[in-house]
Amino acid sequence: MDRRSLESHRVTRRTVIAGVAATAAVGLRVRSGVAQTGTPAATPSTGPIALLRVGLIPAEDAEVILTQYQPLTDYLREALKVEDLELYRATDYTAVVEAMRADNLDLALFGPFSYILAHEIAGAESVASAGDDEGTPSTSRSLIVTRQDSGIATLEDLRGRSFSFVDPASTSGYLIPRFNLVNNGIDPDEDLETIFAGGHDASLLAIDGGRVDAGAVADTIFNTMGGEGLIDLDDFVVLLESDPIPESPFAVRGNLDPALKERIKQALLSAHETLGAETMNALLDENGDRLVDAPDALYDPLREVVDGLDLDLEELAN
Repeated sequence: MDRRSLESHRVTRRTVIAGVAATAAVGLRVRSGVAQTGTPAATPSTGPIALLRVGLIPAEDAEVILTQYQPLTDYLREALKVEDLELYRATDYTAVVEAMRADNLDLALFGPFSYILAHEIAGAESVASAGDDEGTPSTSRSLIVTRQDSGIATLEDLRGRSFSFVDPASTSGYLIPRFNLVNNGIDPDEDLETIFAGGHDASLLAIDGGRVDAGAVADTIFNTMGGEGLIDLDDFVVLLESDPIPESPFAVRGNLDPALKERIKQALLSAHETLGAETMNALLDENGDRLVDAPDALYDPLREVVDGLDLDLEELAN
């Protein structure tokens, strides 16, 4: 595929999500860059909510994300009787954390690592993540990949080569691959020439286009882009596949009214009843057909990784 046609193709790639060509639906405002300070979400357990501010991490291209999550934002607006739903798509992972810390977001989709960050410094509380009909949370894996023609066959061959991470607050795009590289005797700061691509799709395209020799990507994005013909999976070698990683959670602002937090949680857990399994599966990157309960303890194994790497969460947030 001609790379120049990539953006227009990807905007419409999830064809199962019907009726989402426009991102500015009635009652929905889309912002990017800096979350705007506004009237906090209303606090009643029933009745209309004047304003609900929802944030999304930039795991993929902005237009793709906005289109992908349109059915869910439409559903939340109706289910929660939201008069004005403001959707904030950040330019980087930590911007979503900072927006919640400043009380400028009420609900956000975080990556697993950025959730740990948000829980620590912004009081975020996980309420739901992708799962199955038995209520079991889904998992994904982090991949370190290279092109077949790179001359790289093992992790040891990465020394002195260029490498693409996703974002400093990305789980499968930074935290886990860094942990695995260090555990295999490779210091990313000393042994690699690293960049941050900004998104999983951007990291994979940088590898595919030869702009870097290898890099990190979530397996869900790797397989989705391969299945859609955006890359040829046969052109790649998977050098390392991580252990299972808990999926990205939706989290509410900790200082919201408890009744409102529970109301938002129950709306998310019931979304599949209105949207259907097929739409939910597309929305969740084919890694579950519904949202299930995701307690904070689900992310404790990742906290152990953070401790093992001696990472300063406050420094990462800044």
